[in-house]
Amino acid sequence: MSGEAPPRRIVVNVDPNGYVTSCRSCQAPIRWGKTAASGAACPADAEPVVGDDGQSHYYSHFESCPKAGKHSKKGKKDTPARGFWSE
Repeated sequence: MSGEAPPRRIVVNVDPNGYVTSCRSCQAPIRWGKTAASGAACPADAEPVVGDDGQSHYYSHFESCPKAGKHSKKGKKDTPARGFWSE
């Protein structure tokens, strides 16, 4: 084991019947929704994933986008997704 904490998963509430658009950085398909925690607008990966609880969830696209750091308020640069969320 590496001793690293598992990556944080941000659940996004989306309308599964809503339209699919593309990420402007990596062109991956995304849906827009609001985070379950704060209600802030957030892009989500277009396809749901079965979570640890056995239910389907849409997760923040910032977790999978290779250019997530470009959209960070902390800095506009190309960084891997994990670099975006790390302290």
